[in-house]
Amino acid sequence: MDWRTKGSVTPIKDQGQCGSCWAFSAIAPTEGITKLSTGKLISLSEQELVDCDRKSEDQGCEGGYMEDAFKFIVKNKGITTETTYPYKAADGKRNTKKESSRVADIKGYEKVPKNNEKSLINAVANQPISVSIDASHKNI
Repeated sequence: MDWRTKGSVTPIKDQGQCGSCWAFSAIAPTEGITKLSTGKLISLSEQELVDCDRKSEDQGCEGGYMEDAFKFIVKNKGITTETTYPYKAADGKRNTKKESSRVADIKGYEKVPKNNEKSLINAVANQPISVSIDASHKNI
């Protein structure tokens, strides 16, 4: 399934010099599921995750995990738009005023089992997904 052809994916975004790939990886499928459930494609705020999701492994521009970002969105009862809380490619202070303007939410998330192509195909067939690759191992 190519979700771009269904209008369920926003245009490419640039994280700049900030190590916030985890936030972008969580926001993209959240945007997609919002499109599927509401019919509206809304660009959501990675910066809100960078600034506000600091209670787990997520550390703003120093890296994080999309699973923790999904947990934040669920616990926070949603996330705001990119327009309301724009991306700065830098760590910032939590802005509770901007954060309180939630426009999209998720009820939870599921992890696809490692090395299970059939489960991955099934997940992608249902909605845009987030994928991480462990690039820390070197082939010798």
